[in-house]
Amino acid sequence: MNRLLAVLMVAAFLGACKKDDDGSASEVSQTVQNGQWRITKFIEDSVDHTSDFSGYVFTFNANGTVTATNGSNTVSGTWGTRNDSGKTKFDLYFSSPYEFEEISEDWVVLSFTSTLIDLEHISGGDGSVDHLTFEKI
Repeated sequence: MNRLLAVLMVAAFLGACKKDDDGSASEVSQTVQNGQWRITKFIEDSVDHTSDFSGYVFTFNANGTVTATNGSNTVSGTWGTRNDSGKTKFDLYFSSPYEFEEISEDWVVLSFTSTLIDLEHISGGDGSVDHLTFEKI
C-alpha cells in the first residue's frame, strides 16, 4: 500500500510540473496576429501615459513587423514572443517617436485572452514596474 501511495505522489508531482516549451509564446503570437489592437493602459513609473497612444491602431504581422497608425501618422516597429526562464515574453521595439520608444521592452505576459493581452516590465535599473495592455478592436 505504501508503494502505491509513493507512486501516486510521484505521478501527481510530475503532472503538476509545468512543461517548458513554447506553447504560451506560440499562443500569444497567434492571438496578437488576429485582428487589430489598441493600447488601453500604459503605466510607466506610476504615471499613466495611455493617452499618448490614443487613436493608434496596432497591427502585428506574421513577419515580425508591427505598424501603429492613427490615420495621419504611421509608426513601424518589430515584435516577437518567446519563453525565457519559464516566463512568456513579448518583445516590442520602436526606434521612434519618443512615446513609442517608451513601450520598447521585453514585456512579461501576465495574462492573455483572444481580446486582451496584459503585459508587465520590471526595470533592471531601479526596479520600477511598468504595465501595458492591448485590447482587440
